[in-house]
Amino acid sequence: TTSPGSLLHVYQDSASSLEVLFENDGAGQSGLTLRSDRGSNGNLIGFVFFDGNDNGNNNTRYNSIESYIVDSSNGTEDGRLTFSTYAAGTDIEAMHIMGYGSEARVGIGTDTPARKFSVSAGDINIDAGKRYYWSSGDAAITSSGYNMMFETYTGSALTEKVRIQGNGNVGIGTTTP
Repeated sequence: TTSPGSLLHVYQDSASSLEVLFENDGAGQSGLTLRSDRGSNGNLIGFVFFDGNDNGNNNTRYNSIESYIVDSSNGTEDGRLTFSTYAAGTDIEAMHIMGYGSEARVGIGTDTPARKFSVSAGDINIDAGKRYYWSSGDAAITSSGYNMMFETYTGSALTEKVRIQGNGNVGIGTTTP
């Protein structure tokens, strides 16, 4: 382009895809580093924007990934990645991945997840017949029809221990309360 919009501006007027490729044909790695000297808590230090034209031919942002400093204390630094999408023309911060002490946390609908996985201001949907498992494999919650079942491990398999039917009947040790 004859009028670049930034220090590096790659322009193509074509129906073909435009991509940037970093290729290492040896044993080493390839990477991309976005670095900033901003060092205060709350600072935005890097971003990737996904823009395109709307039907009025206006440049429109549709999604973004942003990187923030949460704690800039030397030796205990924490960061946050914010994934945003646009709904009805409004930027919605949909998900946050955040360092917190010695662990990572994921928040949907919150930028301050209180646990490893936090959902705020919305419901979680699990498809019928699918299970919610504990990581040890020792327990699960599942549903079928209008029934909700609680299963625990017997030493060889998960087996149903409690069933709550849609009519309110509860069975412990039976599948037909």
